[in-house]
Amino acid sequence: MSYGNAYETVVVDQNSSSDSYYLYLCINIKEREVTSIEQATIALSILREHIDQFDLVMVDANMLETDYLEFIKSTQLIKDKPIICKTISSKS
Repeated sequence: MSYGNAYETVVVDQNSSSDSYYLYLCINIKEREVTSIEQATIALSILREHIDQFDLVMVDANMLETDYLEFIKSTQLIKDKPIICKTISSKS
């Protein structure tokens, strides 16, 4: 975490699987600094303290510890930032 790059993204995803890694690679193509956080509570704490350092928030809709809509509302209460919400689900 650098908290100093002009283009910095925070990714909140409890699963460090290949889909998250793919998103990380796509973001880095644009020379972004990426901060990856697995727990929503920690992510909210970091966003409260350093919100101006991030220009984009990416959220996994399948959060375990909180509802992703509540997380988004909490993030928007801190400061209005663009949020990308993703979900990947496999059905057998």
